[in-house]
Amino acid sequence: MMARLSVTNWTRRRAELRHGLRIAAAGVLSFALAEVLALPQAYWAVFTAVLAANDLVAAGAAHALRAAGLRVPDDVSLAGYDNLPTALDLWPNLTTVHVPLEEIGRKAIELAFGPAESRTLVTVPTALVVRESTAAPTPR
Repeated sequence: MMARLSVTNWTRRRAELRHGLRIAAAGVLSFALAEVLALPQAYWAVFTAVLAANDLVAAGAAHALRAAGLRVPDDVSLAGYDNLPTALDLWPNLTTVHVPLEEIGRKAIELAFGPAESRTLVTVPTALVVRESTAAPTPR
């Protein structure tokens, strides 16, 4: 089987090389995380946090962590991205990055239907929403 290097994998690998990081990421996080956690503890005991691609994936990661006997945030911190209502349905409540989806939608409509000369790069602010799913790492 030939391996494919996706943009996501390339970006992750570039960050690992540039900053000396080791980032575990693959496929659908909850399944990938469950597979990682099924390995002997020596393989995965080095990570202290999981940053999921979005809040729904973080919900799956929370399930995989619990199934492996890990406690959020006592053993592993968990954070998502989107600030969807799901973030408040999880226990503990999920730390997440708030993304102003309505503002993004408005700006997209303005760009799509506005004059062509007004089309420029648009940025929107995001904000970290710290909740109970993250904590300082504990010594192991």
